[in-house]
Amino acid sequence: NMITDFSSSTIHIKTGELNGSYYRKDNFGHVISENAPSWRSIGYNVDRIRKLEIIQNGTSYQNDPQVISGQFGYYYDSNNRGGVIDSLIINKYTRFYTSYNPVVGDIQFKGNALTVEFGTSGTFTVSNSMSFDGGGCSVTTLKSTSGANQATLNLLFTDTVTATNLSLKDIAFTGSGTLVAQASVDQGNNSGVAITQLDSRNLYWVGGSGNWSDSNHWSSSDGGSGGQCAPTPNDNVYFTSNSFSATNQIITLDFDNSGIANLDWTGVTNSPQFNMTSKSLEISGSVTYTADMSISSPGTLKFITNSNSFFTSAGHNTGNLDIDKSGGVFSQLDNFNSSNRSLYVRSGSTYNSNDYDLSFHQVIFHGSPSGSVTTTINTGVSKITIDGYRLEIAADSNNRNMITDFSSSTIHIKTGEL
Repeated sequence: NMITDFSSSTIHIKTGELNGSYYRKDNFGHVISENAPSWRSIGYNVDRIRKLEIIQNGTSYQNDPQVISGQFGYYYDSNNRGGVIDSLIINKYTRFYTSYNPVVGDIQFKGNALTVEFGTSGTFTVSNSMSFDGGGCSVTTLKSTSGANQATLNLLFTDTVTATNLSLKDIAFTGSGTLVAQASVDQGNNSGVAITQLDSRNLYWVGGSGNWSDSNHWSSSDGGSGGQCAPTPNDNVYFTSNSFSATNQIITLDFDNSGIANLDWTGVTNSPQFNMTSKSLEISGSVTYTADMSISSPGTLKFITNSNSFFTSAGHNTGNLDIDKSGGVFSQLDNFNSSNRSLYVRSGSTYNSNDYDLSFHQVIFHGSPSGSVTTTINTGVSKITIDGYRLEIAADSNNRNMITDFSSSTIHIKTGEL
């Protein structure tokens, strides 16, 4: 028994969450969500938000997505479920679950190197308008929350939206609206969209210490002048003897979820440091580290697409490894060691250890659904060390499609579980 009216109020939530009621139709006015951590969501049992702004200020929880709850629009009357956001402005990495088919009137993708993920269990509808306002030549990424499974974006407006510097993966665009993605990146499994591919480039780091996003440090030739846009998912990235002029210079990964094709440090000199700032880097190809470099604040290397990839760690802390290559093959080319970090091999990937050892906090191998590409794990005579948590074969009744043979491997569990 309650009467409320927040429809004209401004609600500013800092590192917090917004929840409604299962038994009421809750209607909020202007909601600003700032610096949200991934474990706090917006929209649980909320029915309508007039204006929602998702922003990031400073570095607090900058690597975490703002989560829009899967319970957004959930109501006790099953005939009246479904959440509405009249105006949505996204300026932070966001993950939008779509269980109850949310509807957004106007959506604006704003900010540098923005990533937005959409759930696959429902439909995300845009009824009025969609715009992209990324800064400079940075890439805006739209993808599903589940690799190889499409998210559905239903565009009900009748206009044609033309955008540049998009990266699209596992998205089905439906409805009367049209998206034309020019000078963009097709990461695969997209439909209902016209994509003109961005040209692939070979980019070389120059000028010593700096941020990954700074065009002054990217050259089209080894040792050449800077001024190229920061790498896109189509580009090959090289660090060479011409990249660093003094010892211990630092390159800082300042964008989360950046994507590239290949990353190669072969021939680098002066012992540079790659500061990942605990961020994620998506790789469609391969990674080669060398002994004459160091890694600080390791984040996550996520190997994607169905191409064949390899990784040479050169003895460095690998950080988290996420192998999400349905139909593709990943090859380990030396011993892997990553304290307090995890290895995930996703549905449909093939993992070859090539008899090298691997040591992680946890290792999880995921099976794939019946009829899809089989997950294949080849560990040969490798020693697998689990330091502190678990080794898990995640193959339930719906995802049991997996080939493994650990009979020749040695598995060392330290204060963990199997």
